[in-house]
Amino acid sequence: MAAIRLGLALGAAVVALLLALPIVALGLPVWLTALLVRALAGRLQPSVASWQDLVSYDPVLGWRARPDLEADVSDAYDDVFRVRTGPDGWHGRGTIEDSEVVVLGDSHAFGFGVDADATFAAVSREPRIKALGAPGYNMVQELLLLRAVQARLGGRMVVWLVYTGNDIYDNLTPSQPAGQRAPFLRQVDGDWEIVSRHVSPERWTASSGRGRAGEYFSTLAALHSPTHLAERAYGACAVLIEQVAEICKHAGARLVVMTMPSPFVMDEAGLARLRSKARQPEAVDPDRPDRELRASCAKVGVEFVTLKDHLRRSHFKATDDHLTEAGHRALADVIRSLYESRAGR
Repeated sequence: MAAIRLGLALGAAVVALLLALPIVALGLPVWLTALLVRALAGRLQPSVASWQDLVSYDPVLGWRARPDLEADVSDAYDDVFRVRTGPDGWHGRGTIEDSEVVVLGDSHAFGFGVDADATFAAVSREPRIKALGAPGYNMVQELLLLRAVQARLGGRMVVWLVYTGNDIYDNLTPSQPAGQRAPFLRQVDGDWEIVSRHVSPERWTASSGRGRAGEYFSTLAALHSPTHLAERAYGACAVLIEQVAEICKHAGARLVVMTMPSPFVMDEAGLARLRSKARQPEAVDPDRPDRELRASCAKVGVEFVTLKDHLRRSHFKATDDHLTEAGHRALADVIRSLYESRAGR
């Protein structure tokens, strides 16, 4: 009896399988096609990298972008943009020799946050601009970079783009929040010196610097207030401006120091947040960085421009402190006006 039931069950299974074969045969091409499409999509879709994936160690500067890059990069807010570098590892394919203007700076000079074709250096047809810099650079690194290219600057306008949101403080710290080791300034017996012996490919773990958001805004508030940190930081900036002015003078280049404002001090909401982190909220002065750097430039006869007079809060992204495409166009317009003012056009 059991054998009969087993036989009937096997027979039913065979019949069911035979009945299902046409359905399987019809669905198999669809399934195979879907599988092929997914496989091809995985190969054709460009991989998205973080900024840390695209930099390499530099024994003098700490790091620089890899040469001949053509890659999609994602920022901390998953905004994806196209990055392009030349054989030298700097933004774009052009060279210093091809350009009338050299812009020195950090991520703002590099064009971080927008596609390579939408950066100020790319949209400027006249004058031609070569941007030198990488995300995370402080003013010490930018000084060292300018020294390296000094012989190639003759007859050009050098725009030193200083971001007041973090460059001023980063000059005093040995690393970036992500752990990259950076040359920095230290004051010993009243004299300032560049410290770089700690620079290596290893991550810095001895301190976190401005790594957390709370620390960042507390530091920014201190730099906009009458604090000891602010006095040290602006004293270091004055030394760096004097040295860069000497480099440009000897190279026969026109130097313009241009401050990029922090968007966090450009509206009432940002100022309120800044004051909430300050020990003396009423002493927070949104114009202090520009005033201090303007005075340092005046002492050594260097032109000074504050972009706060030319940019609006809407020129910056809502999610972070980088420029939008419209902001890059506005920056290109400012640089063109500066260049034409000396050219007599």
